[in-house]
Amino acid sequence: MPPCFAFLNIPEDSEKVNDPDEEVFLCYTLLQTQSHLGSHGLGQYNSKKDILAIAIPLPSSSQLREPEELEVQLAQDTTSLRSRKGDTGSVLWRSCLDFGTAILNDLEGLFVSREALKDATVLELGAGTGLLSILLAPLFKSYTATDLPELVPLIQKNVALNSQGSRDLNSIHVQPLDWLDPVSWYPIPKNTYPDIILATDVTYNTFLLPKLVETFNHLTNPAGHAGATVVVVTELRSHEIVQEFLDLWMNSTSSVRWEIWRVGTWFLTSRGPYVVWAGKRLQVV
Repeated sequence: MPPCFAFLNIPEDSEKVNDPDEEVFLCYTLLQTQSHLGSHGLGQYNSKKDILAIAIPLPSSSQLREPEELEVQLAQDTTSLRSRKGDTGSVLWRSCLDFGTAILNDLEGLFVSREALKDATVLELGAGTGLLSILLAPLFKSYTATDLPELVPLIQKNVALNSQGSRDLNSIHVQPLDWLDPVSWYPIPKNTYPDIILATDVTYNTFLLPKLVETFNHLTNPAGHAGATVVVVTELRSHEIVQEFLDLWMNSTSSVRWEIWRVGTWFLTSRGPYVVWAGKRLQVV
C-alpha cells in the first residue's frame, strides 16, 4: 500500500524503491514492453525555433471552466544553446511538455488532487524555459521557478508573454538557484520550506548528480514534515546515470533518509519513455 504523500495521490500500482539496481532493471524492462512510445532522441522539442506556439490539449468536461486547448507562446534562446558550454535549459524539453499536459489532464486525480494543490507551495529546479510554471502555477498557492542566473531572464520573459488574458500567473516567482551552492543562492527562512520540490529531466549530468541531491536535502525540512516531497520526472536514457542518481538519492548522507516510490505507470505508458519518482524525506531520530 503506497504511503500518504501530502498534496499527491500515489496510484495503487506504484512500487517502493528498495534497491537502485533492481529499480533500474524494472524501469527498463517496463519500457521494453512499451514499444509504441518510440524514441525522443535527445529529448528536445524543437531546438531550431526562437518562438514556439504550443497548443496544450485539455479534457472536455462541463465542470471544467477552461478552453479545450491552452495556447502558450514560448521563447527559446537558440543562440545560447549553441554558444554557451553546457547549456541545456535555453530550449524546451519534451518531458516538461508531456508532464505538464498529463497533470492538466489528470481530472480523475490519479496523481494530484487539484483541491489539495490550492494550499501547496512548489519550487521547481531546472525550470529552463519556464513552461511548467506557466502551465501549473494556477493550480498552486505559490510557484517558484528556479534555474541558473543566466536563464532567469528567459523564464521571466516567458511568464510575461503568457500573463495576458484570463490566465493568472501572479503566483509565479522566478529566482536564481545554482545547485553547486544552494545554501548561498537560496537560504531557507525558518519554517518556509516549499511543500513540493519538482525536478523534470535534470539527471543528465553525472557531475551534477551529487549536487542535485544536496539541493533536495537543503530545500526540505530536516524534521521531515508532511509536505517535504520531491517529485522527479526522468526520461529513460542512460541506465548508468539513472542508477547513479537513485543510489545517491537513497544514500545521500547518514543524517538524511528518503522513502522513494515509483509513481505507477500512468505517465510512462500514456506519454513517453519516462519514469516519475516521489520521495518523502524521513525524520531521522
